[in-house]
Amino acid sequence: MNNADRENTRRLALLALLVLGLFSITFSAQAQEKRVEWRRMDVDITVHEDGTFTVDETIEVRFIGGPFHYGYRDIPADRLESIEEVRMWDEEGAYVEDASESDHTFAIELDEKGYHIRWFFLPLEDETRAFHLSYRVLGGLRVYEDGDQLWWKAVFPDRDGDIANSTVTVRAPGPVQQ
Repeated sequence: MNNADRENTRRLALLALLVLGLFSITFSAQAQEKRVEWRRMDVDITVHEDGTFTVDETIEVRFIGGPFHYGYRDIPADRLESIEEVRMWDEEGAYVEDASESDHTFAIELDEKGYHIRWFFLPLEDETRAFHLSYRVLGGLRVYEDGDQLWWKAVFPDRDGDIANSTVTVRAPGPVQQ
């Protein structure tokens, strides 16, 4: 083998190593991608005789990669007066309302768009967790002479990705006319 052939072989080997290295970096970055899969979002709405209603949400999420340490739920305030009696829990127990961002706490912020609820948990990687959020809505039921209207986006749109499964149940305090 002459010098020119050796040089070409060396260049090809270097090029192959470079391509392999780039492939390895790309594959490694894709393997470590952080994302969530929305496994289930069940919403139970109970309308009370005083016109308020309670919303109980079960949000089951598969965390891929990580770590993840918080979740959030935005509730638009344009069709309600307020929310109250907010509770948050998961399989490890109840969360405490506290703006410290410590594990097992949640915080509520109100701005011009609505309520922003964030909850904080121990870091999660590659596991599935179900979170439960409950709150009472005041001023969200519209009462009309011809019939009342409950307008509520039970499956909220502000999320990345589709939801694999969802059940929405509405309970009325008495007979419902169709």
